[in-house]
Amino acid sequence: MGAVAGPVLGPVVGGFAAAAENWRWPIWELAWVSGFTSILLLFLFPETLPDTILLKRARRLRKLTGNENLRSLSEIKQSEMTAGAVAKEYLVRPFQLMMEPAVLFVNLYLGCEYLSVIPCDCS
Repeated sequence: MGAVAGPVLGPVVGGFAAAAENWRWPIWELAWVSGFTSILLLFLFPETLPDTILLKRARRLRKLTGNENLRSLSEIKQSEMTAGAVAKEYLVRPFQLMMEPAVLFVNLYLGCEYLSVIPCDCS
């Protein structure tokens, strides 16, 4: 809802705040909302990435059993990766995600929505 209502409600709320106080108030309001949301998501959203879940499980089992040979698949893969492979993965992955149809169309929609909110003096 924030992505859809933000371009409409943001300037209205920010305009009133800036008129009542000063130009810094809309920035502070955004920081408060973002900080609250980030903290809420940090504590309430469960981990869903399978590799991370298995990594935590392997760490817990190592601690409980004392067997240091227990490793998750992600730990094994990570120990075999070179610095070049890591750099390539982190440079290529954002472009792969950008080409996913759902991500691509949501980004295009939001880009068009934000462009429609920006005032244009084309005369």
